[in-house]
Amino acid sequence: MRRILLGIMIVAFGITAFGAFSVGLNGLGVLITYSELPSPGVIIVPDFSNTLIILGSLDFRASFSWLHAGLMMPFAQYARNLETGEHAFSPLPFQMIYLYAGLHHSFNKLYVLADVGTMVVGPYTGLPLLRVGGGLKLGKHFFLEAGFMKWLVPVDVSYKNFDVEFGYEF
Repeated sequence: MRRILLGIMIVAFGITAFGAFSVGLNGLGVLITYSELPSPGVIIVPDFSNTLIILGSLDFRASFSWLHAGLMMPFAQYARNLETGEHAFSPLPFQMIYLYAGLHHSFNKLYVLADVGTMVVGPYTGLPLLRVGGGLKLGKHFFLEAGFMKWLVPVDVSYKNFDVEFGYEF
């Protein structure tokens, strides 16, 4: 137990001394479509075909050199069916937790990033998700990011995932 605590303290000190912590407000958009008919005998209720879902989440990230790791926790969800116009809003207090780790590379004020993550709480737990995108540093501490996400394993429904994040780096 002491070794684990010592290891955590060394990592936290190293990131604090040589790295950066950041917090961001993330909007994850998910467009759900059915690229093919479900398996025979499968009834989908409710039908979320052609539905756009926006998840508002908090993103906590630690960066060290060109490596980063983080945790995202959605807190609200807005859904709109693009065919019928029906929409709904619901809070999601910590019903999902997404962990990720990856790389980023800066070009002055612009940077590119790529990371792999997985849900540890919520739907699709344990399935890997790849995020590729870029960002813009807005001054000394603020940043704006955008990226696209792709499942690395087959899932039942076709998702077109994108995210936009506005954040502050300490």
